[in-house]
Formats: sequence, C-alpha cells, structure tokens
Amino acid sequence: MQINNVANQLKDLINPSKRILVVTGTNPSLDGLAAVLGLYQLLVTFKKEVVVGVGGEVPPAANILPGFEKLITSLGPHNLVISFDYVEGSIEKVSYNVEGNKFNLVITPREGMINPDQIQYSYSGSNFDLIFVVDTPDLHQLGKLFDQMLFSSAATVNVDHHSSNAQFGKINVVDPSSSSTSQLLVNLFKEIGINFYELSANCWLTGIKAATSNFSQGTTAETFEAAAACLRVIGNQPANNESQTIPEVRPNEAPFEGENFPSQKTTQDNGASKDSPADRSWFSPKIYKSSTSIK
Repeated sequence: MQINNVANQLKDLINPSKRILVVTGTNPSLDGLAAVLGLYQLLVTFKKEVVVGVGGEVPPAANILPGFEKLITSLGPHNLVISFDYVEGSIEKVSYNVEGNKFNLVITPREGMINPDQIQYSYSGSNFDLIFVVDTPDLHQLGKLFDQMLFSSAATVNVDHHSSNAQFGKINVVDPSSSSTSQLLVNLFKEIGINFYELSANCWLTGIKAATSNFSQGTTAETFEAAAACLRVIGNQPANNESQTIPEVRPNEAPFEGENFPSQKTTQDNGASKDSPADRSWFSPKIYKSSTSIK
C-alpha cells in the first residue's frame, strides 16, 4: 500500500476541518503523550482549532513535553437545542419550571400555539470535524473522552503501533513494526511532505527515546531515521511553529523540499553542491508494509 494513498485521504480530511480532536487513552505511556502533543503542535500550524486530551489523569512525566498544559481529561457537555420556525415578536416569553423529576421548558407565544410538528431537536458543544486517536488500541480505552455521539459523527484517524489495535478508524495507520507511535507519526508526515517544526520534533524524539529505552531496545533502521529527522528539525528550525498550508500530494515528489525545510544538498570543498546518496534514499518515496491498513 503506497503512502500517497494515505496522504491524499488525510489531506482531504484535514483541509476542510475547522475543529480537530487529538486524544490518547487512559494510563498513557510517555510515547503516547509525546505522540498526541507533537501532533497537536503540528495541526495548529494549519490554523485549525485543536483540542488535545488524555483519557485518564495526566502523568507527571508529561511536564517535560511542550504543550502539556493543553491536555484535557474530559469533554464539555452537549447542549440540547430546540428549534422551530420563528417570526420576530411572535414569542411572548420563555421560562421553565420543575415538577418532581420533570424539567419543563415553557415557551409562550403572543397568540395561537406553536406547531409541535415544526419543533426540531439537536445537540451542540464538543463537536469536532475530525478526530485523531493515537497510541490507543481500542476506543473504550479512551475513558471519559469516549463519546459515542461524538465519534459517530466525526471521521476518525487511528494511529498506533500496537499489534492488538482494533482497526476502528476511517483511516487506520497501524504499523506494529514501528518501535513507537511517535516514530510512526514522524515517518507518516515525512512521507506526506508536510513540514513539522521544533515543538513537534521535540515531542516525537522524546517519545521515540522513551519507547526504546533511549535506543537500547526494539530499534530498527527506521527508528534512527525518524530520530535523525527530528534532530535535523531541532537544529535548523525556529522554536515557534510557523503557519503552513497542506501541500498537494504528488507521486514521486520528494517531501520537505522548499524554503520551510533545510536543503537536502551538501556543499563540497570546491563550493559545488552534490546530492548525497544517503539523502536521496532518505527523501525518496517509501511504501508502508501490509501491517498498515486503511478502511
């Protein structure tokens, strides 16, 4: 499965979304916390309203991550909205009373009566266009953040490296061969060609190091490539996230080129620029293995 297929689907979901929720489950690992906060820092560069949360208590370890103070542990209540056709001046007053266990909303028209066939009910509050569920094998592990109404109305992107993942998303980016979810996110956005900046890089590098016990276990060549990508960003990018737009995804186009990312060319002693073979392999399109799936 080619990553360009994922790229186009993610772009089509992110572009029109105005409000995005990014969550991880209860008892999150440092990798899970780093993954959601790095993703939060990235999505705000697209000028989206982003809410980031954790299903349980925020562990003290989160304090080392930029943006940890943004983490929420519960969603706000849903407002019940009662709607009907209205002509200015046709309502005399609106009041309420409680009779036993019954709450009565009383709408008094100036004359006649309100046709009950015209009354519509809906909910507002805590509404999102898109949800990223990160490092969470099952939706019920989200604890208080799981809202059946919310998740049934918004598209869900499931990003995880656990083999036990239930593949519950509209888009499932699940790769058990990845050492961490932070590594998976680095590779995903690198392949798509979306720039990420120092705040995201710091989070994801912390997550990779935590999941691999500081690179002492469970590492692969891709682990070190992802860490190197973060280090390149940290060494070359400004501390503050810059605003950006989601690029068009073109097959075989090298990602991260342009003024927002360091050049992939190196300067030789004679002043000439030459492509490094290692750099060419780093920026060339790759293919996710079959363990990554999309619905």
